[in-house]
Amino acid sequence: MSDDRYAPPTAALGDPARERGTGRIDLGEAFREAWTATWANFGLLLGAWLLLVVLSVLSVLTVVGAFLILPVLFWGVIRLVLNVSDGGGEIGDLFSGFSDYGRVLGTMLVLMTLGLLIYAVGQSVSVLGHASGSGLITFAGVILNLVWGLGVIPRLAFTGYYVVDQGLPPVEAFKASWNATSDQKLTCLLLAILFSTIPFIGLLCLVVGVIPATLLVYLLQAAAYRQLAGR
Repeated sequence: MSDDRYAPPTAALGDPARERGTGRIDLGEAFREAWTATWANFGLLLGAWLLLVVLSVLSVLTVVGAFLILPVLFWGVIRLVLNVSDGGGEIGDLFSGFSDYGRVLGTMLVLMTLGLLIYAVGQSVSVLGHASGSGLITFAGVILNLVWGLGVIPRLAFTGYYVVDQGLPPVEAFKASWNATSDQKLTCLLLAILFSTIPFIGLLCLVVGVIPATLLVYLLQAAAYRQLAGR
């Protein structure tokens, strides 16, 4: 057994398709990989999850930490799930963004701001309809919400991964996620549905099931990203 700490993750060895990426999302295979990785690394993931919850609460309580700490921690979350998906990962990955704090903070703030603006576009007509009291505008807003929520947002789910993994600027990362999923709209929608329903199912399993379910969906997303973009 090698003691070379810098050796590449063993899970990816012998898998050229994973190294290059196929450009296609296979949800069944991604789920299998995520399931295996979740239980093989459950102690690590649980410890990271609990630490993240504590740090997030403390950051929000300080108010300023919500803007200066949480975005960098979110970067670390993506780094952690990618590393675990690749066969590695450690608690320290949560704090990987702090080694380049200024750049990472600025990038994540821009990314989150753009994400909120994109989401707001889908809500804009509904807000206008409620404000004006117009039934027609409100109905148009409902249609736009459906189109936006089912056809646009799911295709942008990999933006953060392109930012963290490939170092793309936020705007380019949004474009990369959008372009990579151009002919996989239904798959992205199904992935988004799984991302929402699996934690809910876990919540129904005596509440505590929400923890492994949450870990599972993030690893599912990371595995799907690897299928798209490779390593």
